[in-house]
Amino acid sequence: MKRFALFCIFLLFVQYSVQVPQYENCLSEVLPAVDQQRCIKVTCTSQNKYKIEECNCAKNAGQHLGEIHSEYPVCCPRCSKI
Repeated sequence: MKRFALFCIFLLFVQYSVQVPQYENCLSEVLPAVDQQRCIKVTCTSQNKYKIEECNCAKNAGQHLGEIHSEYPVCCPRCSKI
């Protein structure tokens, strides 16, 4: 039972350690391995060309734990009014 509990904790840790890019008209193989865990939107215009949109916040108001490990745009931080 103790091992099962540790395994569940490990699975939760793995789940909450990854940000997922959103892909539009392309597969994840388009990005280098470094970029595959960023909070971005990737739009492919042709086989070798793609455009990346990132979160755009002048001032970060913080975020909840579940949001930073979700798919774009949910993983973007909440913006505060300047």
